[in-house]
Amino acid sequence: MSASVIRNLVINEFAKRQTMESRFSHFEGTWAELEAHAWDCRESIRPSDTNDQVLLIKSSNPALFMSGIVRIDEDTPLKARYERRSEEEQPRKSIEVLNPGAKDVRFVKEPAEWVDLVAFPSQLLGEERAQLQCLPGNYEIISINASPVDAPSEIHPDTLIANHLELDGGTATTLDHGQFVQALRKSVEYWADKVMVGI
Repeated sequence: MSASVIRNLVINEFAKRQTMESRFSHFEGTWAELEAHAWDCRESIRPSDTNDQVLLIKSSNPALFMSGIVRIDEDTPLKARYERRSEEEQPRKSIEVLNPGAKDVRFVKEPAEWVDLVAFPSQLLGEERAQLQCLPGNYEIISINASPVDAPSEIHPDTLIANHLELDGGTATTLDHGQFVQALRKSVEYWADKVMVGI
């Protein structure tokens, strides 16, 4: 895929929840610096396995990022969360590392070894969520997917299911049944020993 498909690239407001203080993966710089970094890395774009309209931009320098995904073992304490990702969506369940009393999640996150910046076309986001005009070539980074291992992070099984079934807040996949099962297997295998950081 050619980088020329991207004419304009910005950080969508949804991605801006991924800060140093949040439980999510984050970039160790400013939003303007991240935007410039993404633009510099656009030659590395590839389509998402679950929706060929969505582009993944591989970072050339994962050391600039921290991963909100952490590896677990039998002794790792976990907790559940039930919350909305945004005011417009229904709440979702999630399992996280129990981090009792920790005020600073920076010391729980792991250094990233692989980073994909997830870019949606503005047209797919629609006028209500897009920062740019919904025109061909306008793309918006909606997520920093930073993996603590030297392999791309897979979409979480719950997210993949919500997307594929077009549940509230999900973005439809372009997968047939066989492709969905294959993607779900990869997702389950990746997340078998990993969860998100908890606060």
